[in-house]
Amino acid sequence: MEVEPSPHYMGDFYRDVDNVTRGVTLPSGAGPSFGDPYELSKFDGPGDLLKDKFHEPDDLLKGGDLLGGKLGVSSFPTEMKDCSQQSRFPEGCIPPDKPADSFFKFEVTTQFVESEAPYQIGNFLLDFYNHEVVATYVKEVRHVKFAIKTDIFVDTMMCTMKTRVYKLIDGRYAIEFQRRAGDAVSFNGTYHKACQYLRQRALDNPSALSMEGQEAPPRPFSFEPLELPGTDDPPITEEQINPLLDMTRLQGAPWLQAEAAASLSKMAQEGKQVLYCDRVFQGINELMQTDTADVAHPTSCLIHYLAGREEANTFFASAAITNEQMLLQKILTKVSSSETHPQVRVKLAQALSLALEKQNKGSLSDAQAAALLAGVGNILRTQDASWGNQVIGSIQKAHTTLSGRCDVRAATCASSPQVACA
Repeated sequence: MEVEPSPHYMGDFYRDVDNVTRGVTLPSGAGPSFGDPYELSKFDGPGDLLKDKFHEPDDLLKGGDLLGGKLGVSSFPTEMKDCSQQSRFPEGCIPPDKPADSFFKFEVTTQFVESEAPYQIGNFLLDFYNHEVVATYVKEVRHVKFAIKTDIFVDTMMCTMKTRVYKLIDGRYAIEFQRRAGDAVSFNGTYHKACQYLRQRALDNPSALSMEGQEAPPRPFSFEPLELPGTDDPPITEEQINPLLDMTRLQGAPWLQAEAAASLSKMAQEGKQVLYCDRVFQGINELMQTDTADVAHPTSCLIHYLAGREEANTFFASAAITNEQMLLQKILTKVSSSETHPQVRVKLAQALSLALEKQNKGSLSDAQAAALLAGVGNILRTQDASWGNQVIGSIQKAHTTLSGRCDVRAATCASSPQVACA
């Protein structure tokens, strides 16, 4: 009997899923109750099988439901808070002891140090993430566990890192860097920079940190493209980008969507003309339906690069491409959503402002501009103070651009008297 291939197996067959995966071994005849220490108060389906005694509340759990088509679970919480400034490690804070479990072992990405003031190790790490990494967001700081969880953004890629400090013996400590999700190259580069930063701090303040006898980690590979003289890249055709556009629709495989978004973003940065077609913007619409940061970040970069191009004007203002809202309205909705990652919100707000500057009466009608002005005005009235100056400034700039069209002001004042019109 001939069996049709499952659509859930589409994509790169040889690519390893690089996010954290957990499993559980069931005893024979096991049901909803597993006994101590696996006792569950209730059994709500296969998801409960992922609850094991080694699970931390903030670990990324990945499930596999081939029949349902959901191959992953979003690791991004619905509410984000920036813990970078108010969560400094206080004097006297001591890391927990290394686990005594015989199966425990440190990751390869672990540095061993000596310190007379271990609380400063945590603050050195916070300083590194806040000031030495170009784009980062500190999601969580736990003093008891001596742990820091951060999202790292490098170009169009991102990864989630968790850094933990353990107490050993004789004033020695282990700093373990873990990649919890996202791009491995971004993690590798950030880990190497962190090691360099800690070595510099050890030279500046040897009483707080010493790394004598600890070898520096090998430098990461260079992925710079090899330039061949006298050769020009041939133009890319629509047929050649069709596999990438197919990947944008794989809602159950966010790692493939992230790769597609990153590749398209690189092409947009290079100004490839093949991107200015309906199917590409349909793919962008598919990508915007995913809230996971590893997909949303390269998608926001893609939109930002396209927003500065006049060739994209009609595509940003057209609702016929997806038979839904125009892309400008979708961007506005994403900016105001509480589920949008703060770093993604910054990019989208900047893209909105750029795209509106490029619009004219031929691409954006007065009625569409009036609707956008009302939406932007509503966001300014209900803005969240945690968004930051970059987001608020971009939204205010977008409001100024829309308000600059006199016919839009008249239409807005007539339809919405509550909107202030100069």
